Amino acid sequence: ALFPSLFLGNQRLGFILQDRGDHRAAIAHFRSAAIARPSDVETQIRLAFLLQNIGEFDAGITAGQTAVKLAPSFER
Repeated sequence: ALFPSLFLGNQRLGFILQDRGDHRAAIAHFRSAAIARPSDVETQIRLAFLLQNIGEFDAGITAGQTAVKLAPSFER
């Protein structure tokens, strides 16, 4: 990610790249978004989903656990 401290830009690029099927690039942007705003549940959920999709199960579990800790009653 070019500007890792920018939450919204990285999150939106992550959405676009995910929609295009470029999961590895999307993950890089969602990780930057998570660093910029660690309390964002949606970013953690997206990370968990994408990491699982590329076979990085341990990292996906960690992101999922982070999402649950942030908002145990979060529903989409």
